[in-house]
Amino acid sequence: MILALGQALAGVVVTVDGVGGPVTQSQRLMLQSTLDRVGVFYTSALGVRLPDPLPMHVVVYLDREAFEGHRSRAGAPGWSEGWFRTTAAGPEAVLWGGDGMRAIFLHEASHHLLAHAGRSPRWLNEGLAQVMETARVSGNALTVTTPPRYGQILAQVGRPTVDAILTNPSTWTDLPADQAGPLYVQGWALTALLLGSAEGQATVRAVLAGDGSPASTRAAIESTYPGGMTALETRYARWRPDASFVLPTPIQAKPAANDALWIRCADGRLVARSVGCR
Repeated sequence: MILALGQALAGVVVTVDGVGGPVTQSQRLMLQSTLDRVGVFYTSALGVRLPDPLPMHVVVYLDREAFEGHRSRAGAPGWSEGWFRTTAAGPEAVLWGGDGMRAIFLHEASHHLLAHAGRSPRWLNEGLAQVMETARVSGNALTVTTPPRYGQILAQVGRPTVDAILTNPSTWTDLPADQAGPLYVQGWALTALLLGSAEGQATVRAVLAGDGSPASTRAAIESTYPGGMTALETRYARWRPDASFVLPTPIQAKPAANDALWIRCADGRLVARSVGCR
């Protein structure tokens, strides 16, 4: 199935370098198919327009000392197990290649894809990355569940109002782990709530169509979410952090060798076939 997906890709190209050891072919295929699955969801469900080609370079560190040295030189937080950046050569993700490599890549792939949506609120940018990080990619679905520690963190620190999340002036960067953890989980909680329903996904699309400011985000919620900010505040306050839902991603059960999941529009955009060039 993975090989068939590889043949069906159009424009999605992942190149991988290993540092301190070899990256296996199965790991390379996993990274390639993961970017494809998440990319299809971002275009079909969230309306993100992706360029063609859509390259991503991945550096996988298999030597812990070398990884920590690179992390320090790159200025990444000491608790980070991976990061995404845009270099002169193009988009690049740097990952620690341990047991959690796939989850780390899902997080960084989200940042890569969302960069094509324009200016997005930081809570949504990190919230989506956290949702993807906790998702399980299987065939034509992303299954999202709540890690037990997320529920524990929310129980300990509480959850701010939606309005407080929208107006939080924090840059979300250069934070110690004890501050970054709760902030990221709070962003995850609001994002998971929205992605769990059709009206919530429509609201995310409207937010991404804006300029990323609190005023733009609030206007998108008021115009798209049923009942506006008041209804969302109420639902978020009552929402239990035990989310478990499936985000379907368009895929053919038996794709033909030359039948792409992606199509290129006349204006050069790369979109999921299910979305079309509308």
